Amino acid sequence: GIGVDDKKPEAYAVFISQSGLGLPDRDYYLLDEKSIVAARTAYRAYVAEILSLGQIPDAGKKAAAIFNLESEIAKIHWPRADRRNADKMYNPMSVAELEKFAPQFPWGLYLKEMKISNAEQGTRRVVIGEKTAFPQLAVLFAKTPVDVWRDYLTFHYLSSHASYLPKRFDDARFNFYGKMLGCLGPTCPRDERG
Repeated sequence: GIGVDDKKPEAYAVFISQSGLGLPDRDYYLLDEKSIVAARTAYRAYVAEILSLGQIPDAGKKAAAIFNLESEIAKIHWPRADRRNADKMYNPMSVAELEKFAPQFPWGLYLKEMKISNAEQGTRRVVIGEKTAFPQLAVLFAKTPVDVWRDYLTFHYLSSHASYLPKRFDDARFNFYGKMLGCLGPTCPRDERG
């Protein structure tokens, strides 16, 4: 994203931060609390449901691969406590430096496609968030088969655009994100848990 530079408030900066999860946080993939395990189980079913609604063949198998990929991403993500440290999250570097730091991802090309000027030449300055995660995320990007990335992107596109698609997509999204995840707290009535 683009926003006001935290350490140069008179200028804007390009910020690059970890992402890629369909569940709210890395802990949803890593912890074994009963409600978290229930959320993971429901999420895997939700991924398969959205792919099925999109008439994607082998939805269950592809949903499992997507969930496995997101689980690997979650292992690399920084915990929330580390992300609260503004100094740790402020790591300026040029795109050329980023390409040397995490070379398995085509940063210049990606940023050029995002319409960030001077990215492909490597001169554009960017601010990296979770610095130690980026080399590992780039390795994961490179080793993951293109077919898995295609299915991952298809699912996330359909899920994030559910409100513009036929009602059954929007209903599925609401049932998971609105009811299931929205009902993990102790005050949620039992009959509304997903």
